[in-house]
Amino acid sequence: MKIVVEPAKMKQLLRQVLFYKGSPLLESAVASVKPEGLAFLNLSLQVVGYYAQYPKRYFLEYECQSPEVITFSRHILDKLNEAFKDSKQITITTTEEKIFVRGERESFDEPLVASEKPEIPFKFVKNASGVVPEQFVPIVRIPIDISELDFPKAEEYRLKVTEDKKLLLEIVDIGRYTKELQIAYNPNIEQILTPGASILLDAEYFQHMIANLSGEVVLSFDKAGWFALFQQAKDYHITYYLAEKVES
Repeated sequence: MKIVVEPAKMKQLLRQVLFYKGSPLLESAVASVKPEGLAFLNLSLQVVGYYAQYPKRYFLEYECQSPEVITFSRHILDKLNEAFKDSKQITITTTEEKIFVRGERESFDEPLVASEKPEIPFKFVKNASGVVPEQFVPIVRIPIDISELDFPKAEEYRLKVTEDKKLLLEIVDIGRYTKELQIAYNPNIEQILTPGASILLDAEYFQHMIANLSGEVVLSFDKAGWFALFQQAKDYHITYYLAEKVES
């Protein structure tokens, strides 16, 4: 594998797949390297996960002679923030034993961790809600600007749909706080707002999900208690998943 990429774009990718907000939730992320690009699937935390795809057009150069599975560690992100911050582009290559990152003046390598393609417990499909499990049937699905999801600091967030089909944010652990969320206009997204629909989310996981997204996203959740946040950018797409928080 050989990748040439702008440091800022590689940082964005790693921040997204490591759930970075001040610090990462994950120490590493496993990528399926294919001729068409990189794909990441992570369900290791059980409560929160994602599927992300960065096609070859995301990179300045992309070469893949044969499919492989490799691990990107948080140390690479640390080096991008430190040693490679002045580089205009970096080159990432792998051998059987190591992964190498080279800039104009700096270089870095670390052992290539043995990686296995993650087992997928169910079939995924791509639709207006993102790349979601086949059994995911949304009772809420809306386009929304990510700035609308910059919620106050709290322990948990509740999203609920009123009888007149408005989506509300409700926070009770900082005193009662309610806000109507403004839905974006997107004729390509079929809106679904089921009166009475409601979901409780862990605030910390939620904040790590939205930290490295911008612009419009699609917010969905289903009756089984799964929440999805999908971003289709011009050169990548990512779907985050979050299980409903159990009320204490």
